[in-house]
Amino acid sequence: MRASEKYNLLFNSPISYISLFFTSNFVENKWTTIWDFLMNLQTWKTPPKNNNKYWDSNDFCWYKPEEIWKDIYLYESDYKVSDLAVKEKKVTIFEENTILINCIWDIWRMWILKNKASSNQQITWLLFNENIIPEYFFYYFLPKKDELISKSSSITLPIINQRKLQELEFNLVDIEIQKEFVKYMDYCLECYNKKLIPNSFDFNLPETLFTFSNKVFNIYYWEVNLKLITNKNLSYIKQLKQAILQEAIEWKLTKSWRENNPNIEPASVLLEKIKKEKEELIKQKKLKKQNELKEISSDEIPFKIPENWSWCRLGEIVTILWDWLHWTPEYDLNWEYYFINWNNLTDWLIEIKENTKKVTNNQYLKYKKDLNSNSVLVSINWTIWNVAFYNWEKVILWKSACYFNLHDFISKYYIKNIIKTNYFLSYWFNKATWFTIKNLWLKAMNNLPIPLPPLEEQKEIVKKVDEMMRLCDELEKQSLETKENSENLMKSVLSEVFNW
Repeated sequence: MRASEKYNLLFNSPISYISLFFTSNFVENKWTTIWDFLMNLQTWKTPPKNNNKYWDSNDFCWYKPEEIWKDIYLYESDYKVSDLAVKEKKVTIFEENTILINCIWDIWRMWILKNKASSNQQITWLLFNENIIPEYFFYYFLPKKDELISKSSSITLPIINQRKLQELEFNLVDIEIQKEFVKYMDYCLECYNKKLIPNSFDFNLPETLFTFSNKVFNIYYWEVNLKLITNKNLSYIKQLKQAILQEAIEWKLTKSWRENNPNIEPASVLLEKIKKEKEELIKQKKLKKQNELKEISSDEIPFKIPENWSWCRLGEIVTILWDWLHWTPEYDLNWEYYFINWNNLTDWLIEIKENTKKVTNNQYLKYKKDLNSNSVLVSINWTIWNVAFYNWEKVILWKSACYFNLHDFISKYYIKNIIKTNYFLSYWFNKATWFTIKNLWLKAMNNLPIPLPPLEEQKEIVKKVDEMMRLCDELEKQSLETKENSENLMKSVLSEVFNW
């Protein structure tokens, strides 16, 4: 787990809520800025990496943001700098008990330094006088991450500068209360790290704090366990959906149906009819002659199929399979003709988005293809499983996706089920080439081996898959509702306490 992920877990843990509860309810309103208690606030830089004399010694630790947060305290770093780098003022060394704060990008991760060290320019160092215990500062500001991010100077690259750090306001309490609070928070943190619930309260603090801590820990662990169960269930449902699709194309879903319908015309006859119709269309010059497809070898067949099924290539059961524009058309916002690419293909629909480009009527007529109700659009680079059926939208397509028109004897919904399987995913990754992006050539799409059942059985498979997927969707919905309910429980407790 990355340091930033670990820190975010702590930010969303009972430790953060307990700190907020204490500072919101039991601290007098003695507001001040941290500037009043700073002995040092500084950001430093990275010594030249090409000069080994600054890096060939283990004199001092030198920290980068990704090393934090491994723990509240920093003892050891992956990188070291030499004493020479200090002498030549390439780094500044900071003292023990200095607070380190990540102030660029993933801001407001904090640590407490436990030995002399330095860091790069993403980290700002704060050293307080005797009026502030470093751990008190850490626990006090731990739950205030979102508030501090809102003060950053940029959205794309959040930055908190030194001036804004100096102006941070907080409630100062007596040093003895700070010590007692830190002792209690350290105890709670130890419980958290050991996955325990605080069960003793030998601290000079309001007992209400212990009551709240116990309640939050209980709900937190209940929520975590429920999420684990829910996530496992969601994972199982996902696996179940894949198993159903795989069973479908491996003929197992329709075994009983096939036994009850033994006289159905086999797929081999279907393929012969498609071949003859395509030959006739070529003679009539309504269809271009395709390159001869190689016979499927035994090495390409991943599983056995029934006798009345046939292995064929995708190119055998389509009238055309091609990509589209390899250049950018002329755009015009005043028309309702759209230039789409792979990211417009979503959940088997062509999704027209706000930023989808428009083209003129002339451009549309010039570049449109002869699509029909059996046309399928498939992403062939950038990503996989972006697929859509054509539904008479006025579109032209960029080369990031291909299209194919299935023969009328082929159910597009059966082909949809094949494309959703790990079998197709595996084929895509094995055949795709890698230049700047993953790309599946049209030849590979044409050569995709298809386990083809008779048309009637294709329809029966689609029917059974749809029925089973509806049940899976219902299970998924219930699991997501359970997950949402667990999250709402924690929110309701916090809103009760903090009036959120």
